Amino acid sequence: MKNKLPSWLVLTLIGVIVAALLGGVDLMTRDRIAENAERQAVRDRQAVFAAADEFRSVELGEDSSVDACYEAYSNGELIGYVTQLTVTGCQGPVEVLTGFDLEGNILAVQPGGQKFKETPGLGSRVQEPAFLDQFAGLAVPLKLKETVDAVSGATISSASVVSAVNSSGYFLQKLVSPSPELDLPEDTQFGGVLPGATTKEAVSPAPEGVDELYTSDAGAVVYVTGKGRNGDIQVQVGVAHSGQVAGIYIDPAKHQETPGKGDLIEQDYFLFQFLGKDAAQIDGGVDAVSGATISCDAVTTCVLRAVEAAKPYLDESKAYDIAPLYEGAVASVEAVEHAVIKVNAVAEKVQTHSGVVVMTAADWQDEYPEIYESWMQTRESDEVTDYLEDYPMLRTLYEGYGFAISYSSARGHYYDVDDLLETGRPHALANCFTCKTPQFTNMVNEMGDEAYRLAFEDVQQQINEGISCYNCHANTPGTVVVTHTYLTDSVGDDFDKIDAATLACGQCHNEYYFDPVTKAAKIGHNSIESMHPDAILDFFNNLMVDGQPFADWTNPRTGVRQIKVQHPEIETFLLEGSPHRDTFTCADCHMPEATRADGTTYPSHNLVSPLDDPELIANNCAQCHADLVSEVHAVQEEAERRTYAIGYELQYLTERLAAAVASGAYTEDELNAIRAIARDAQFYWDFVFVENAEGAHNPALTHECLDKAEALCNQAMLLFKTQS
Repeated sequence: MKNKLPSWLVLTLIGVIVAALLGGVDLMTRDRIAENAERQAVRDRQAVFAAADEFRSVELGEDSSVDACYEAYSNGELIGYVTQLTVTGCQGPVEVLTGFDLEGNILAVQPGGQKFKETPGLGSRVQEPAFLDQFAGLAVPLKLKETVDAVSGATISSASVVSAVNSSGYFLQKLVSPSPELDLPEDTQFGGVLPGATTKEAVSPAPEGVDELYTSDAGAVVYVTGKGRNGDIQVQVGVAHSGQVAGIYIDPAKHQETPGKGDLIEQDYFLFQFLGKDAAQIDGGVDAVSGATISCDAVTTCVLRAVEAAKPYLDESKAYDIAPLYEGAVASVEAVEHAVIKVNAVAEKVQTHSGVVVMTAADWQDEYPEIYESWMQTRESDEVTDYLEDYPMLRTLYEGYGFAISYSSARGHYYDVDDLLETGRPHALANCFTCKTPQFTNMVNEMGDEAYRLAFEDVQQQINEGISCYNCHANTPGTVVVTHTYLTDSVGDDFDKIDAATLACGQCHNEYYFDPVTKAAKIGHNSIESMHPDAILDFFNNLMVDGQPFADWTNPRTGVRQIKVQHPEIETFLLEGSPHRDTFTCADCHMPEATRADGTTYPSHNLVSPLDDPELIANNCAQCHADLVSEVHAVQEEAERRTYAIGYELQYLTERLAAAVASGAYTEDELNAIRAIARDAQFYWDFVFVENAEGAHNPALTHECLDKAEALCNQAMLLFKTQS
């Protein structure tokens, strides 16, 4: 009998043979793959420097601001350079190749790379000639929307490319023309940040909190380092004897802020805001550059520290107002379309510009596991009420408008985008995303009103998350951020009177409208007092559009120019008559403290009704309410009874008016008199119907509105002619 090899040995031998074969194949193909990759890389460089026939790699230092640099040669003669730098675009990494001639003029720019994922039809258009042809012949610094126009709807992607080209240009300036001045920015920039200075003396040791301080006959120059998004930022500040900022400089080599975002702090339209101002004018009076809030805040803090540190070394006898020196020279940040909104930090209430990259809820899961899990519990709120079925009068009251086609209750915040897409109502413009997703909020803050006019379907492709962390915190957990700037405008000087938690919820829970021209989301009040339904109705009745009062739509049978109220929770809660407005915030009732296993607490983000939280009722509400659930249900049932009854009165009024129009027995003046009253009556009724607390937030205001709606219905009925 022949001997057989053990099965394990056979398998081992097969494995060894296969491994050897694969290794051989790898050795044979590795060099070929590398050769193909290098040939492609050369073709890419030639795309931005066609005249070159050879590229030689430049050795880079550890702190280089580019990924790679190549000398470009033609027939052995150096004719320019090609740089390669990867920046962050709207959807991920963007590799930017730039060709420069020996004078630093831009020859061509090519964004792309293997990981290029900018949105098709929007960000991807930065690869098209219409955008790229603008760069030829220019030199750094470039400024988006000044020297280079952004791709419409792709400000973030456009800014990333411009930033990459600027960074590459600055790198080449240092590479080609190194000088002692560039190596010693404190010497070359000294006169730049402190005009008129002729002397310089170091203070040693430097005062606490600053890196260096120099005194001069013109004032002082202070170096201060602060924390940006990606690390330290050093800011050089010249302070005149008057205590005003005479100059400011940020060395690109002294920070690592994200290209296309944080590095925008180097731009004049940001830095010029400090010139001629003292500490009081700077504190709360500097606008953040688009997408660079954290970086800008760091610079502002550094400047304030520099001014404070310089005070002991200033000579009042030499002081004079230097602000006039900068009049006309200080760029207005507001004039830069993509730039800014006001930074206004009061305690933890911050009105701010959103970050460029939206961090999703999942991005914070590991750091805040309990909070993330509580937010995910909003999935459990998945019941849907068909309002058109439960309130049959709505098909008449909303006739001619999308809500007569489909109108269902919203589910938990987890479903915000899904609920929007499933309404069954047509959506032409992106403004329908206003209160549904942080990604659209970010687009608005980056693009301005232009975002509202984008096509719904185009924006839909970029949306993948409903209301989440970013809407209330931007990218700064623990700090409440008002990312919806129209809300800030709507409360005006009362901003500081409203708790941060209430403002956060009020960003979406408000009575908004879309501007008939810009299609932007706006709110028809500018203070707490003007939140009253009387004032809001007066606003709409006096907001003229083509000679007629503003209307969301016109009823096709009655001709009434109707107002569709949205969900006025913040208005209802903050107005007089609200039992808890001075003692609680929205979060106290809808985001109560939850307890971890170790006994510490955290704010639940499940966002449920307090009636569904027995622990909250027992530990808090029970201190004042013997039976909160019964009390609230009694309020809601009475409000619901009246809302239902008056809704049918409005339906009857609508049908009577439609019949009057069809009869031909009324003049237009007679019909318009009835129409005006019917418009107001439905507004007051709708203000109650769409408010989600069903009367519980403000019982007094609820019945005041229903009283007015009912009285107006009766008033209108008196204007109809007697039926024969």
